[in-house]
Amino acid sequence: MKDALRIWSREEFGYLQSQLSRTEEQLHALDLKAEDGTLQQDESDTRKELRAKMWKLGRQVERMWHQKSRVQWHLKGDRNTKFFHLMANSRQCRNSINSVTINDQVIEDPMLVKLEVFNHFQNLYTEDWEFPRTMKDDLLHKEERDEFHCF
Repeated sequence: MKDALRIWSREEFGYLQSQLSRTEEQLHALDLKAEDGTLQQDESDTRKELRAKMWKLGRQVERMWHQKSRVQWHLKGDRNTKFFHLMANSRQCRNSINSVTINDQVIEDPMLVKLEVFNHFQNLYTEDWEFPRTMKDDLLHKEERDEFHCF
């Protein structure tokens, strides 16, 4: 059973990266030809098929690596291992903001970075509660009507 699965896996997924590379090369050649404006209808159809194939192969390679990473995580897991700390530290580095660029000036001081991020989102989500001019006019006219008891 293992041998049959190994053969099936090699035939189905063993050459994904090489298939992807060949597809990219073929697509690149057709893209260059399209830039020259000498692309025939059948070549245009082939180009569309190659794009779809390249996207599909890329997704398969991505899923394969994702599954391999999950297997690795499952095997080595959350135990207090070098692998766990390596993964946790890399995620922390990827999620941290070490510097920001404001008006072509790089700010690296953590307190100033926090302040700039805070100011950015405060300005982004602050609303001006001033009524639009037409609403003010309507309210003014309503008050005048109320003074004269006009409806």
